[in-house]
Amino acid sequence: MTKEDGQRSQAAVPIILSLDELRVDLAPDIRRHLASQYESLVSRSPFSSAVSEGDDDDSVRESSSRPSSSAAERHLDRILDAMKRPPSATCCRVNIINSSVEEVRVRLDDALGPWRERRNAARRLRLLRAAAADDDSDGGRKRRRPEGSAGDEHDAEKEGEGRTGDEGEADDDVDDMIARPSGALPDVLLVGRSGARASTAGALRGPPPIASPNSSSGESSSPRAVFPNWEKRSERGWPSTHRALIVDRLCGEAVLRGSDVFVRGVLAADAGIAEGEDLAVYAHLDGGGEDEGDGGGGKKSAGSAKAFPRGLLLERYGGRCVFLGTGAARCGRADMFRLPRGLAVDMSSSSSAGAAAAVGPDLPPLNGVLESEMMLQNLPSAMVAHVLGPRSGEAILDMCSAPGGKACHVASLMRNEGLVVACDRSRGKVVLAREKFKTVGATCVVPLALNSTRCVVRDGSPWRSPKEIIESASATKKDGLLDVKAFHPESFDRILLDPPCSALGLRPKLRVDIKTLRDLSKHAEYQRRFASEAVALLKPGGTMTWSTCTIDASENEEMVGHVLREFPSMELAPIPFDLGRAGLPERGLSDAERCMVRRFDPCDDGDTMGFFVAKFVKKARS
Repeated sequence: MTKEDGQRSQAAVPIILSLDELRVDLAPDIRRHLASQYESLVSRSPFSSAVSEGDDDDSVRESSSRPSSSAAERHLDRILDAMKRPPSATCCRVNIINSSVEEVRVRLDDALGPWRERRNAARRLRLLRAAAADDDSDGGRKRRRPEGSAGDEHDAEKEGEGRTGDEGEADDDVDDMIARPSGALPDVLLVGRSGARASTAGALRGPPPIASPNSSSGESSSPRAVFPNWEKRSERGWPSTHRALIVDRLCGEAVLRGSDVFVRGVLAADAGIAEGEDLAVYAHLDGGGEDEGDGGGGKKSAGSAKAFPRGLLLERYGGRCVFLGTGAARCGRADMFRLPRGLAVDMSSSSSAGAAAAVGPDLPPLNGVLESEMMLQNLPSAMVAHVLGPRSGEAILDMCSAPGGKACHVASLMRNEGLVVACDRSRGKVVLAREKFKTVGATCVVPLALNSTRCVVRDGSPWRSPKEIIESASATKKDGLLDVKAFHPESFDRILLDPPCSALGLRPKLRVDIKTLRDLSKHAEYQRRFASEAVALLKPGGTMTWSTCTIDASENEEMVGHVLREFPSMELAPIPFDLGRAGLPERGLSDAERCMVRRFDPCDDGDTMGFFVAKFVKKARS
């Protein structure tokens, strides 16, 4: 019986998991569907061998003992295991409208300085406290200087030398946290630990240790317990050495990527939290208590039986959660639930002896850093605009643009010389994207709120170019967006199509919300409507990219096959970047065709999110 199964049998007891223990579960029919798409791939001997090399003997025996176990299922299991962890480096795409790559690299390295100082200071304090705890456990036999006296820091450093495993990796200095060129894309920098320590393999831990009682005094042994009724608390699985709080899942996923905790993401917390104290942080995994729309608004999920009110006391929490690490409170409990915005927990400043400062890779919070000069963007996603290959003076359409990162990238590559029409059905998302375009200086981007599944003029009216339509359009009084609903056929030089998808490639992803295979299949059905409009709008000789952030072949290889079959004017073009790998076999593409698309699986050596990119060219008229 697993820890999760055992805890489920205890009513009203929270299910507290480490990231290693967490399983990203799929509905049985979805699991069968996804595993089946890898059967042809893993049956080929070179890949089959590669699949087996990643499994140690015990894991292979365990997988082989499961009912209906197969190499394809084991490959899917490794994908799901990788999905719950973030990539080991943060990808920063440079906005070459405003700065050069080298300028941003230098400024970014300077911006990382305060974070390095906080992390290293917290590390030294953890070592001091750990050394003090060791001395206390020796019954005071060691002669110790008063804390803070000369030599303490040196002694603490010596105490940390020679530590191995997760504890040693967590306590390393972060002076090797640098911004370095990606090597694959010319305008991309990667921020992460240099060398082997960039791996996430040894960075996973369970909750902080729970103090045990001192048999002679009845009090807890070092470290000192925060709660006197430690027995009841430890029975429920919470640490007695830290107050704790629960954040929503989306906030938790951001924390694993290096973010701090902001007040809007906090769902439940211990009483008595004061500014400055170290807290144990957990992410809620069930459906209730989070607003999936804004990344942690703290509202109850509609229709969720497990929803609970934001502001719940931790002692009343009985849900399922995963440990994220420890951090320093930057406000008291009342302010966490009273303030509309602000920092709740600084995840880079924990000083708790023996506690895990971060469960995921050691990544700095970069949201908002140099925001006019760079943008956080996953590596495969940053490849899309390069594959599109925009040129100065062209008219380019981004059909599903929000939140606007790819449109910004296209504008950057064009140096603002041309027209980029950035569309999305949601007016609110378009308004937010407009602010992003202003921030990065993407003056050639025109944001529009329109339905890209019905955006082709078919009423026989005189043909006009996108520029003519934009220049003649009037702004709406509501939000100032131009009132444009459609464009004439064959009016765009290039089209970037990144349609809504199942998102079964995002990292980290702590839970999959798609419940049935029918729900999953609806994404591909919806995507076909975007594809037909895109083909109609593309000029002969023009280029179109198709991209998704999912591993589902029905939205990737099979969708490419659909476009090739339904629209004979469209043909695939090779992608000139050594990233990702060929598409899956026997999923609607010939071997030659699948070698022209790029697939990224989360468990691949590239350590990226799950993603897919294809490049089409519309045949010129003969």
